[in-house]
Amino acid sequence: MTYSTLSEIGNRIENEDSVGTYIGKKCQVFFLADGLGGHGSGKEASESVIRHGIELMELEEDSEKDMNVQEKFSQIFAEGHELLKVKQKDQGSRQSMRTTLSIFLARGEEGWLAHIGDSRIYVFERGELKFRTLDHSVPQILALAGEIAESEIRHHPDRNRLLRCMGESADTLKYEIHEPILIRKGTAILMCSDGFWEAVAEEQMIGALWRSRNVKDWLHRMQKRVEKSGKKGEQDNYSAIGIWF
Repeated sequence: MTYSTLSEIGNRIENEDSVGTYIGKKCQVFFLADGLGGHGSGKEASESVIRHGIELMELEEDSEKDMNVQEKFSQIFAEGHELLKVKQKDQGSRQSMRTTLSIFLARGEEGWLAHIGDSRIYVFERGELKFRTLDHSVPQILALAGEIAESEIRHHPDRNRLLRCMGESADTLKYEIHEPILIRKGTAILMCSDGFWEAVAEEQMIGALWRSRNVKDWLHRMQKRVEKSGKKGEQDNYSAIGIWF
């Protein structure tokens, strides 16, 4: 397994995206979060949930019990959510300090995915797109209902309206843990925030994958498209993690 990460500020005042990795003996875990709230709150939210997730994985490494991945994911989401609620209460701000969170865990020949919000995870097999997570957003719901095309999500006026995120007011957090995938030679994973995937279409991800020498080159080729898109207007923070097997 090889991997590469990037997280850039774009032309915003602050980078509220965060990425994190945990490389252990039992498993390898990758985290990507896009904070919401502004004025530093989004940054604190994304950093806090990833830091807590890594701490939980470090504790898991020391445990002699076999890890239940679904239970571990649920713990990461639930405890991260409560952590943000406490921070909101302490700082007197209920609307800020929220974040998306996407997680990919590799264990042997199994890969596990989980997410909340609109930070995506793409799975490629031998250069072909096999799966992507569905956004918890208004445009995604419209696309699923057939009211707009999937391609219209990227430029929809409500693309930033999330239906689910960590730190939201709801007491019960609704995240998704997906069925495990089989990891084999040629499997490639792309995790990215909306600032990244809005500028890079799926066919461009695939084209860059075919032409790249290594995973770092893959991210770099896609990053150039993000930067080119940003020259036309306001560029959001953007982050990505590429993983090759």
